Amino acid sequence: AKRVTLGNILAAGLESRVVAVDSQNGEDKDLLSQLPTKDELKKTAKEIPSRVSRWEFDLRRAKKKVHSQTIELIFKLPKNFPEHFATDVFTNDWKLWAITIAGQNLSPVQGSLVEPFTFDVRNIHSDELRILLPKDYSLLDRKATLEIQSNSLLLDIWKNQYDHLGFDYQAPQDGWLVLHYPYDPKWRLTVDGARVQFSKVNGYFMGVRLAEGKHKISLEYWPDTPVRGLIVFSTILVFAALGTVLFLSFRDDGQIIKRISKV
Repeated sequence: AKRVTLGNILAAGLESRVVAVDSQNGEDKDLLSQLPTKDELKKTAKEIPSRVSRWEFDLRRAKKKVHSQTIELIFKLPKNFPEHFATDVFTNDWKLWAITIAGQNLSPVQGSLVEPFTFDVRNIHSDELRILLPKDYSLLDRKATLEIQSNSLLLDIWKNQYDHLGFDYQAPQDGWLVLHYPYDPKWRLTVDGARVQFSKVNGYFMGVRLAEGKHKISLEYWPDTPVRGLIVFSTILVFAALGTVLFLSFRDDGQIIKRISKV
């Protein structure tokens, strides 16, 4: 029988709807004998609404850095700004960011600002929004409105480190969750506190089956090597040594106090 390949999925633009799962021998274990059409998928898939977050920044209150032809406005991000939000032009995420000033749309940038009417979030300095405008641009009574569209199924990100990602996810129906991390068996994945096995999907990434409902996901990279045990053992020794030093210090202080009281 004809098998669906990852190439077929990519060519049809269905990589966000159909998952190619690798089998143990490295070949695609295709769950479908033929690809569904986008219209067929719309009938079976539940509608996923997007969530729009909005913030406003008064241009007159920005810290300003004046250049020869431009002016750079620097804002501190509000305390309720999600820690994992940052402009990224190397993925499709940049399409979800928008800043407007008096009807003028600005373009997201990842890094230093060169062209006017561009902005960057958290790439130059942490917790900062930077906007570059023409030097003669009027700032009077104008605000920058930042809007970010995010997936409403991603309820919360409670751990965001290079080797540990933790988040709460609402699965709209039974299916696959694809994590766009390069596949490596040294990753450890837990769902609702229980360790689960993940598969290599879409050629390069990791995926796991999820039942409909809310789940707590944790993905952590911690290779099983002798170095790991050495680190744990060294940590125990450090704390043991620190405890001994503190104990001796307290004991010596007690002896000193007793001697002074006797005098």
